[in-house]
Amino acid sequence: MDAVTAVIRSIHVLAGVFWAGTVYFVFAYLGPAARSPEGGRVMERLAPRFGPAVGIASGLNILSGLALYGRDSQGFRPEWVLSPTGLTFTLGALAAIGAAVIGGTLLRSDGLQLQAAGAEISGAPTAEQRTRMETLTRRLATGTLSAAVLLTVAVVTMASARYV
Repeated sequence: MDAVTAVIRSIHVLAGVFWAGTVYFVFAYLGPAARSPEGGRVMERLAPRFGPAVGIASGLNILSGLALYGRDSQGFRPEWVLSPTGLTFTLGALAAIGAAVIGGTLLRSDGLQLQAAGAEISGAPTAEQRTRMETLTRRLATGTLSAAVLLTVAVVTMASARYV
């Protein structure tokens, strides 16, 4: 492996570990904790740094993955892309891209809406405000689960592609 490939692969692995680990952490721990009465305050402080960090990690992961895919396939040669290894990498890449789309659109939008809805509340929330926040919270949980499942597919396929 040449030095450029080693650097690209390191970026890919480190960004992927951060991205997937963050999504798993949010789904299993942070999301449920954020639904507690004190959770809103924690999320207010965390959100301005957290979202961009995950976005950067997912972007670096996908771009470095695309570079590795291009190198491994020697310019996206169809015979490599259609090989068992190529198809396994392709499945993982599509799963990661799907997770990035979910994170960059649905989760980002719903998270911003939930943050704005929480900022509008002074005192006890009205029934309408509570319903809106519960809906957004459910959508965030579902979206995070979807991203976690897709990232699991990506991690498993990336780890096993060279052996199929």
